[in-house]
Amino acid sequence: MDTIKNNPILKHGLLLGLCIACLHVLSYMIEATYLFSLIQKLVVGIVPAIIFLYLAVRQRLQINEGSLTFGEAFQTTLFTYVLGTILGAIFYYILVNFINPDLVVLGRETLADTSLEMIEKMGGRVNDPGEIKKVFTEQINPFSLSMTMLDWLGKLMFPGSIIALILAVIGKRS
Repeated sequence: MDTIKNNPILKHGLLLGLCIACLHVLSYMIEATYLFSLIQKLVVGIVPAIIFLYLAVRQRLQINEGSLTFGEAFQTTLFTYVLGTILGAIFYYILVNFINPDLVVLGRETLADTSLEMIEKMGGRVNDPGEIKKVFTEQINPFSLSMTMLDWLGKLMFPGSIIALILAVIGKRS
């Protein structure tokens, strides 16, 4: 337990993962379709990450007695983000595929409807909305393990790396 407590990456990475999982459960309890909302993904993915990455770099600064290089700060923030968000992604996958498998169907339908709305908002025209819905509901599974991990990798690049870089610069200056 002392190892986790004294290691800012482990401590804050695990707390970030737990926070993300709790926010997923909260979203699910309020309204299941919130799990597939862009706003929910931004709030769950960015706000807790900023808080826990900042806390991790502050703890690393305390451990190093006020001296922290940019490399140490970036390593702390990036690996904290990696650990926390991969735990959150795994929990999301388990929630959608095993805890309540009906969420896969709901998610596919929600994504199809959202895609059609976006096409219309951008001035596009869809000749056969049923065909697009069929692609989302029958051919594409955005909730498979491979797609969940691919989504996680994308989030690792943006916003993950950007947040880690910014907080590393801020943490180094402290």
